[in-house]
Amino acid sequence: MELTDIAGKVFTIHDVEGTIAVVTEFLAYQPSHAFGSLLEWDEQRLRYWLDFLEKLEQLKNQ
Repeated sequence: MELTDIAGKVFTIHDVEGTIAVVTEFLAYQPSHAFGSLLEWDEQRLRYWLDFLEKLEQLKNQ
């Protein structure tokens, strides 16, 4: 199965449930820094991975 991320890159997914588990674990990571410039990056990272997870869930339910 293929998944296209929000940047337009195409990924081939061989194990949807395993990939969902890895992304969910990654999303559980909470950075503990206090640098403003990194906060913006963290927000972008969160949007990216939440979108990726949503698309994985859609693949799983097909």
